[in-house]
Amino acid sequence: PRDQFGVEEKLATGSGYWSAEPSITMLYPTDPAVIYATASYAYGFEQSIKKTISGVTINKVEPGDVATVSMGMGFALNSRFSYSLGYKYAYLWPSAIDFPGDRERSKSAQVGVVALGFSFRLTDRIWINSTYEFGTTADAPNTHIMFRIPITFW
Repeated sequence: PRDQFGVEEKLATGSGYWSAEPSITMLYPTDPAVIYATASYAYGFEQSIKKTISGVTINKVEPGDVATVSMGMGFALNSRFSYSLGYKYAYLWPSAIDFPGDRERSKSAQVGVVALGFSFRLTDRIWINSTYEFGTTADAPNTHIMFRIPITFW
């Protein structure tokens, strides 16, 4: 649902558009480290909207494509603790929205982050993972911190 200005009142669970994203990943184990690299390309399929929101009719949306590359390494200090260090860069092409008689385009964006991660195995079934990302480009968030506790039930 949207308010009278067309702003969503709840968070979206996705972009709302279909996309396809092939990727390729390379892993090179060199004990006690693993070197990795990934490249992907996400193609966003255009969608016909034909909907009026706050008095503005939207005919079509063409979401911008995204090319991403990342590389880094994971290093095991022992059988329970490891860390990783990497860099991820994404280029986002402009999106376009078609209105009756007009077409608006967003700007492209470049998002680069340095990532530092830690993983500690508490038991055979429980891990504690943390990731710290630091933006290196103007379009990237300054910092992004994530904690996860994966649990295996079988």
